Amino acid sequence: YGFLLETNRMDSREIVRRAIEMRHPPRLPFWQHEVDWAPDDVCDVWEMDRAEAGWFFDNAAPDDWQCRWARTDVKNMGQVIGHPLADWSALESFRPPNARNPFYFERIEPLLNEAGDRYVAVTSHFNLVERLHMLRGFAAMMEDLYLQPERIERVLDMILESKLETFDELARRFGDSVDGLFLTDDWGTQQGTFI
Repeated sequence: YGFLLETNRMDSREIVRRAIEMRHPPRLPFWQHEVDWAPDDVCDVWEMDRAEAGWFFDNAAPDDWQCRWARTDVKNMGQVIGHPLADWSALESFRPPNARNPFYFERIEPLLNEAGDRYVAVTSHFNLVERLHMLRGFAAMMEDLYLQPERIERVLDMILESKLETFDELARRFGDSVDGLFLTDDWGTQQGTFI
């Protein structure tokens, strides 16, 4: 009975924090938005990834890294078909998008206001390796890990610096309203890992 009382008194944010810190939450937190009968402890905000150039998960348009997207024959976000660094000569003039562009942050505040007592995670997709192969092309990137490691390191540093600047701007704008970041970086195929 004490377990149920503690669960009822503790908000979702605290339950998630305790689970992350391994401080014995009264129950496992739930990160789901599908069924009404289970708790939904995490407010997952994806809006920071929307591209001013048009790309989002429901629109396979160009993105702000100058990657061209196209639809596939499967319902999904599409795939990159135009790689701005397909030719290494483009690297000297290539610049990532402005990480502090207000466009990336303007839809976040209303979602934070709807979060209630839930843990707020802002999701950032296409970090490091995913963005690297979107910029260079997958096969070329795999070859370049061996043939052009200095260039690969330079592009990875550029991606990382841009992402860190974006997260710094997120913290500057929203502070403690955001509890954590959820980062994605796909290192696999449909059959297994590629490294």
